[in-house]
Amino acid sequence: YAARLIDPEAIIIGGRLPNAVHHALAVEIDRPDFCTETELEEKMPRPRVLGSMLGARAGVIGAAALPIYAALFAEQETG
Repeated sequence: YAARLIDPEAIIIGGRLPNAVHHALAVEIDRPDFCTETELEEKMPRPRVLGSMLGARAGVIGAAALPIYAALFAEQETG
């Protein structure tokens, strides 16, 4: 139901697991019956389920974005 609530184009399986695990989970989830619990599947496209390519680097990439976020949005937080 959450996929229908926010209508994403894709759902990405990620985290610190190896990429092979992300992709295996995505294959298991991305079945024809995924997101078909209600009549909404006739009105909304089914989101694709993908495995993340970041693997264990996800935390590092997220942390690297913190200075950029601070530089771009610090004024809004203090203002």
